[in-house]
Formats: sequence, structure tokens, C-alpha cells
Amino acid sequence: MERLFGDRFTLITQNVDGLHLRAGNSLERTYQIHGNIFFMRCADACTESPFPVSESVPSKSKGDVLTPEDVRLLRCPGCGGWARPHVLWFDETYNENY
Repeated sequence: MERLFGDRFTLITQNVDGLHLRAGNSLERTYQIHGNIFFMRCADACTESPFPVSESVPSKSKGDVLTPEDVRLLRCPGCGGWARPHVLWFDETYNENY
């Protein structure tokens, strides 16, 4: 649809799976109002900019021990605090200024 309608097309989605972007929609014309699970943000809000989840993050099962490298990948690259998924959880509210 975006290719067909160009700048007359805007997609607003509640999906957090990034499927619209993987299907070819541009980030500039796709408003992911509940976020994207493939991005993280600082839990302490040292910055408003989300960052992509590293492709080197290994899958873990319940009870698996986190290695020091795993912990490093779960930290904010800006301040070193904990990162969290860039999604809007239940009972959270929007805080963007726009």
C-alpha cells in the first residue's frame, strides 16, 4: 500500500512484532504506537532513543544462567543501566511529547 500511495499513506499499528517493517513499510510512514519488541530502551530513561536488540542475544530457557556477556547485552549503551523492551505494557501510558 505504501508503494502504491507513496506520501499519501500512513500506517498506524498496535502490533509490536515489527511485521509491517519486515513486509516493506518504511519506519518514517509506520507509527508503531505500542512499540517494537525488536528494540530496547533505557529503563532509567537516560535517552528517549530506542536501540535495536543485538542479534547476538542468545535464546534462554527458564533457569538458564546469564553470562556476563548476556548481562552486558541487556544494558543501556548510554548509561549502563538496565534496558527494557521498547513496548507499551499493560497499565503503562504514553509519555511522548508529539
